[in-house]
Amino acid sequence: GLGGLALAGADLDVKDAATGAKLFTPHDGADVAGSAVAVLPDGVYDLIIDPPPGANYAGAFLPGVAVNGDLNLSVALDGAPRVTVSGRVVDEGLAGIGGVVFSARLAGTDEEIRLSSDRTLVTGAFALDLPPVALNLTMAPPVGSRLVGRRLPDIGVTQDTTWSDLVLTAGHLVSVTVTGEFGRPVPGTDMDFVNSDTGVEIFTPRDNAGLEGQLTVAVPAGRYRVTATPPRDSGFAVRVLENVSVAADTSLAIAVPVVAGNGGSVAVLPASPNPFRTSAVFEIRLAVPTTIDLVVYDLRGRLV
Repeated sequence: GLGGLALAGADLDVKDAATGAKLFTPHDGADVAGSAVAVLPDGVYDLIIDPPPGANYAGAFLPGVAVNGDLNLSVALDGAPRVTVSGRVVDEGLAGIGGVVFSARLAGTDEEIRLSSDRTLVTGAFALDLPPVALNLTMAPPVGSRLVGRRLPDIGVTQDTTWSDLVLTAGHLVSVTVTGEFGRPVPGTDMDFVNSDTGVEIFTPRDNAGLEGQLTVAVPAGRYRVTATPPRDSGFAVRVLENVSVAADTSLAIAVPVVAGNGGSVAVLPASPNPFRTSAVFEIRLAVPTTIDLVVYDLRGRLV
């Protein structure tokens, strides 16, 4: 912290930079000397440091940290004034909703602001420590909930404040499966839902497809322009569906096209027999005729 003061109780979180998956890192709370330790496999990670609860410091975000050996990092947290915003998140029947996750970003730059406490208690109560600047807040309902996420744009609070109840409304579940050529899943595809009548985009947390190319979001009843955006460099192009009607729980199967002029991804089917003694046969499928390089390695990573 300020003056090089050790911050006991600061918390270190580690996420895979490519997938965003959070790693389990026991003993990642800073000791009295301000030291936290995480044991990680080689890779590239995003490091998130949160100050101790109640401390007058901002958190830190270190993106793209490469780890290929023991690594020592020294991080100084900026002292910054914070105000406390408290209240309760409820459903349309005014029952408290636990597990709602708040996120905060600067209104001008979209930079993420770390919150020492970012979710509601089982009663729906929350207490957010926010800098007194213009912020965009989002509210993500619990996983699997039918409640629709909510945005709170351009929030500016300059003193400790208690808000009136924040209401989350119920919607319909939209289950999406995203595939490419050969019907294979396209993980990481981002889904956006824009109301066709109002032009307003619905906030849909956790709207990126998983390893099986599947995701589920909650949206209000209505007609939507649905956009599927595959990961960059995946070889697949954006697919847009117009006037998708959601009047009840809905399932969508979206096939994203191969980028024009791109050979598309390569499907290598499992070898047979497996295990084998002298030889094995496997099949390679291509979206279009193209040239490929095939390289074979053994279990130790040596070129065969």
